[in-house]
Amino acid sequence: MSVGSRRNIQLPQQAGLRTDRGVLVDEGLRASDGLVWAAGDIIQIPGLNRCSALDATIQGRLAAANMLAALTGGTATPYKPSDAAVNYKFNDFEVHSVGRVAEEGDQEDVVEIDENSCRIRVLDGAGKIVGIQMVGTGLDFKKWSAELIS
Repeated sequence: MSVGSRRNIQLPQQAGLRTDRGVLVDEGLRASDGLVWAAGDIIQIPGLNRCSALDATIQGRLAAANMLAALTGGTATPYKPSDAAVNYKFNDFEVHSVGRVAEEGDQEDVVEIDENSCRIRVLDGAGKIVGIQMVGTGLDFKKWSAELIS
């Protein structure tokens, strides 16, 4: 499920930047052209599956700081995705998510699934909760989020 706008990568492609589903950037948010940094919905970083307004703001500030560091001989700071929760509710429909979606080596623990809701915990290889996705319900979201952070 996706809520938001679709990336338009036509201009970055015309400018010669490397793209896939988005503008490919390194951990410092620098694009393939060393004079370009990018942030927000347009970027593609391994392990980043979403971009909230909070993430985009953090990325924009970091991209600007890293650009300044490059211009002054400083050291770039790598971007680390936040574990900020995404909570959306409209009438009787709700979506809650925090952490990551299942990656290779992870296990999806489907706690509940029916015609109205789905609750999934993502466990890493050691069994630690690394992600939570819920559609149609927010039952236990706060409790599971606390387990994810601890």
